[in-house]
Order: sequence, then structure tokens, then C-alpha cells
Amino acid sequence: MLVGKSSGANTCLPHRFPVGPEEYLADLYFPATEGVVLAGDLTHAPELRARYGANLRIAACAPRVVLAAIERRFRETFRHRAVSDLAEAEPQFSAATVVTPGQLKVFRIFLTAVLLMLCAVPRFSEIALTVLFAVVFTANAVFRAVLLWVGEAGHEPAFEASVVPDERLPVYSILVPLYREANVMPALVRSLRALDYPRDRLDIKLIVECDDDETAVVADVIAALHPCFSVIRVPPGMPRTKPRACNYAMPFALGEFTVIFDAEDRPEPDQLRKAVAAFRAMPDSVACLQARLNFFNANENWLTRVLS
Repeated sequence: MLVGKSSGANTCLPHRFPVGPEEYLADLYFPATEGVVLAGDLTHAPELRARYGANLRIAACAPRVVLAAIERRFRETFRHRAVSDLAEAEPQFSAATVVTPGQLKVFRIFLTAVLLMLCAVPRFSEIALTVLFAVVFTANAVFRAVLLWVGEAGHEPAFEASVVPDERLPVYSILVPLYREANVMPALVRSLRALDYPRDRLDIKLIVECDDDETAVVADVIAALHPCFSVIRVPPGMPRTKPRACNYAMPFALGEFTVIFDAEDRPEPDQLRKAVAAFRAMPDSVACLQARLNFFNANENWLTRVLS
């Protein structure tokens, strides 16, 4: 459906749109042809006309159609950012550099000193190294024990799923990275559709690698049947990991909050409602919550009983 009107056949505007994808994603629009934009959110129509002219024609369509157009246009940009964005923006937080030059220098000095000690005083060196490794191992064990004790002793507040009424629930994005998992898709969809959350406020992204056609076919069928689902195909690249797939899909998340589920996860139906209540009750500095894990096969064997 076209919204707006043109005063004549020759009133198309010059193609004056941003170069990068950030503004398209923020206002959920994308230029389709000269003077015409696809818009997934008509509330931004006045701002678009004020920015690009009153003759701008706006074609209303589903948000996932707009996102798909943006993804096709900027695929290479998103692929680069999925791997390199953190390393380029804040390299101190990135693992792209495994060993820094300073760390390598310290390691070489330490290794040289150990070799010299082994040659000069072998007996003393063996005892010193044994004590050093024992101290490091013990410190690591104590640190893990303290973390376990603090985690178990800490007060875990209970958040009621009914605290936030339906009309105040925000859009919630769910990212589901998939690879060679077409066989578990029916159970996954049943689990996600069982979530006690308004369907029109769920934004579920099925993230599929570009060469996984079997999973993509099933995902496309699901997206066609259920409007809250959409499919994102991750272009080829390395490393092929779930974090990279989620990084690629993250810019297309429409929700105020985002959660990542694995294909085998079976979230509690009220989990998203509780998460919203928890975030609303906490200060703005809280950016992430970790739910307690529940093992569905705790009684299967000795190992699962120990881990659970």
C-alpha cells in the first residue's frame, strides 16, 4: 500500500539517502526506487518527509521485508562488522590478538630465566617450579570455590511474570543460531510458540548459515506460516561460530530486549515476562541477566546427575 501522494509525474526526489545502514535500521525504512521508500513503521513518516521532502512516497510493508532489503544492500558491511567490529572499536576487549607484544616479551624473559635456572641449579629449579605450579593450581581451585559459594549464597530475587501488564510489554527479540538442525526445528517452534508473551511483540530471528539449505528450507516455511518469525542467512566467512552468526543478526533485532536460545533450549513459558520485570526493577546500568539453567535430562546417567 502506498501512503502519501505525488503532485505530478516528474516530482520524484533526488536519491538523497544516508550511505550507512544505521539510520535505515533506526527508523526502519529503505529506499526502493527514486523518491519511494519501504517503511516498516509509519510513525516515522512525518520525519521522513521533513527530511527528504513532502513529495516522498512511502510504501508500508512488514518490518521483515524492510530488514531483508537493508541486509541485502549492506551484506558485506554486516559480515565485516560481525567479526571485526569489537577488534577495531575497542581492541583491548577483543581476543583477536591472542598475545600482545608486551606479553610475548614477558613470556620470553620468563622462559629464558627458567632455562638458565635449570642449567645452573637444576634441583632447586625443579622444587621452585613444582611449588609455583601448585600455588597457581590451588589459587584457581580456591577462586572457583569462592565463586560457587557467592553464587549459591547470593539472594536471588523472585520476579512475578504478571508484574508487567500486557499493554506495557516491549518487543522482545529472540535470536536462534542454527546449523544442520532441521530435525529439531518442529520442537523448537513448539517451544517458542508456547512462550507466554504477546505474539505481535515477539521478533524471532532464525539464523541460518548460507550453505545450510536443508535448515533454511524448514526455516522459510516456518517464517511463512508465523509472522513473528523471520530468517537471516549468514554469508560465508570465518570463524564459523554461533557468536559470529549472532553478531551478524544483532543489528536486525527489533526488540527493546534480546535473548539468545540454542535450538535445543526449552525456555519456561513465562521466562520473557520475568526478564522484563527483572530489567524494569533494576537500575539502567544492568545490561544482562543470566537465568538459572535447568537440566531436562538430570536423571539420565551419573554424569548428568552430578552436573545438575
